[in-house]
Amino acid sequence: MEEVKKSQVSIQAEQKFNKRVKEENRLENQRDLLQRNKVVAFVSSWQDNAIAISIKTELKKIKESTMDEIELANRELMVLRRRDISELLERDMKVYKAELAQKGLALHEDRI
Repeated sequence: MEEVKKSQVSIQAEQKFNKRVKEENRLENQRDLLQRNKVVAFVSSWQDNAIAISIKTELKKIKESTMDEIELANRELMVLRRRDISELLERDMKVYKAELAQKGLALHEDRI
């Protein structure tokens, strides 16, 4: 069989062609990798935003429930303070009437 000898020029052309094909494949892989990285970055950003929104919503609920608890506690304290003040005033009135009675005096009370 005859061996076909390739000329130096055809060998160089084939090498250059193979080199270009390798470079194109490398660039295509690089573009695919960049595209995948963009998708990953987008998904990551979306998840971060979703988590931030979830945290804000949870904090808002906690704040609202805390405000409700504080409001209820304030109402209870108001009731207790009013009761304590009424009791204090009643005791003071009894003491004052007793002191007046010892001196032979009395308060004028309007009866309605």
